Amino acid sequence: IKVKKYCRLDQTQAKALISALSREIALIEGPPGTGKTVVGVEIMKVLLAKENRVANIGPILTICFTNHALDQFLEHLLDVKITNIVRLGTRTKSERIEEYTLEEVCKRNPRKFSNEVSRLIPGLLQSLKSLEQEINGINYSLSGRWLSWQDVQSHLMTNEKTFYDKFKRVPNNDELPIWVLGANYEEDSNGFITAQDKWKYLHPFEKWLRCMDFYNN
Repeated sequence: IKVKKYCRLDQTQAKALISALSREIALIEGPPGTGKTVVGVEIMKVLLAKENRVANIGPILTICFTNHALDQFLEHLLDVKITNIVRLGTRTKSERIEEYTLEEVCKRNPRKFSNEVSRLIPGLLQSLKSLEQEINGINYSLSGRWLSWQDVQSHLMTNEKTFYDKFKRVPNNDELPIWVLGANYEEDSNGFITAQDKWKYLHPFEKWLRCMDFYNN
């Protein structure tokens, strides 16, 4: 009730604010228009309030899924007079945020940044772009194909042993003869057997991802 009295939040938003400020990690979710950004701005206001300066909070890193979302959030901070902002990256399309980009801040405050640091900035920005391209490439390669057992085996064995053991107890199709798997096959003139059902040779984990049936006799 006291939180609602001193800010613009409704009851659920006020609960989200208290939850975020009283926990090491907090997840606030909701459909569009429910006030997630509003709560985020209120969290910033509390953390950066002059009453909390003794706690020496900061710097605060804000990460958004898109550049547009980041610009919008930073604009909301400007609306509530939070101006000590440095916007990383060069893809902002907001005229209000343009002056808060790292490059512009360095230009306006040359005394705060030595010549050596200023020379490093272009290289760091280029490294950031290269990393972004590499991440996009990895994301594309993963989204363009199904995960395989080799992709996750090491992680599951270390972090999800119970889940790992369940799949290890299912025989790998590579270890079973074709007649057990029940695949249609034919023998050519050279004596080689060609299976007609390629899915029979998938690892049980890969079948599970595709919602396919597999049996453990």
